[in-house]
Amino acid sequence: MYISGPVLSQDYKKALEWLTKSAEQGNIKAEAQLGDMYSMEIKML
Repeated sequence: MYISGPVLSQDYKKALEWLTKSAEQGNIKAEAQLGDMYSMEIKML
């Protein structure tokens, strides 16, 4: 939600925070999205 902004306003820092928390708990989709953000060098931050 924080990445695409359809319901909440777009906030990449908040998305990174929540994806990191989720990935640390073993969420594979969150890990993949984090990888995507890092591969784009998080240009949106």
